[in-house]
Amino acid sequence: MDEFTVRDFDDPAMALYALDTALLELDRQLDRVLRADGQSNAAVRALSLIAGEGRRGVKQCALGSTLQAPPASLSRLVDHLVRADLVKRSPHPNDRRVTMLEITEAGRAVLEDRRSQYGRLAGLLSSEGLKTAAQLIPLLQAMAKDVGHAAT
Repeated sequence: MDEFTVRDFDDPAMALYALDTALLELDRQLDRVLRADGQSNAAVRALSLIAGEGRRGVKQCALGSTLQAPPASLSRLVDHLVRADLVKRSPHPNDRRVTMLEITEAGRAVLEDRRSQYGRLAGLLSSEGLKTAAQLIPLLQAMAKDVGHAAT
């Protein structure tokens, strides 16, 4: 990981680059620790989104839109989840062109296991680290929103 000095942050572009680098490293470390269940962060995020829709499930195209995944990548991800019996595909009751996705009990178990893993990791953080994380979340969400608006 790149090391940055306080002076680097006088340049806004360098500060944003440093933040991006730090977030990528955090994501890499979390992915390394959390992959014990064999599922990528993308798979777990998809499971979480599907589970959040309840018994009706979610349209595959809506999942792709939410994940901002290209159709080929989404198909591979959904194929993987179906083969692993984490998600069930079914036709839309009123539109045969639409595929619905519903989480299975095995998929719910993966989500519960992942939540437990996050809980275990959170238990390793100091109270100051947890407090800092809680303060960072809304700031990072606001930054993501600003960058998203600037990019459109």
